[in-house]
Amino acid sequence: MAKDLLLVGSVPLDTVEEVMRGFGASLGRHLPAMPDGEVGERRSWVNRFCYQLFNGHLNLETLRRPEPADGVERLLPRNREESWQFKVKTGVERVRFGMPGLRLGYAVGSKPRIEQMTAFASFSNANAAGLAAARASL
Repeated sequence: MAKDLLLVGSVPLDTVEEVMRGFGASLGRHLPAMPDGEVGERRSWVNRFCYQLFNGHLNLETLRRPEPADGVERLLPRNREESWQFKVKTGVERVRFGMPGLRLGYAVGSKPRIEQMTAFASFSNANAAGLAAARASL
């Protein structure tokens, strides 16, 4: 157990399959669990808080958001200067979030999301190909 590795956070690859193949073969035997890499939209999961949870909140004012690209709304900033910025509205003493899990897509008792099903399928394929340790879990 002292030689086990723990991978956390995002992996700068595009698909779960790439994560499994890239890390499973070389690190799989050292991993008690294999992350899916938080790919796709989840790659910038912190920014999701901005556009799904903070932007439009009754008690918050959006001071800055990413600039549109060719007239199309952008949710992810291209650089630090266009990062989301918020402030608590004047007179608000307490900011409360009703059902933040639902707004972020993590509703209790919900059906598995497509990302979860894709990650499990990729993990299963990598495991079958010997790219993930037999004892590892997703």
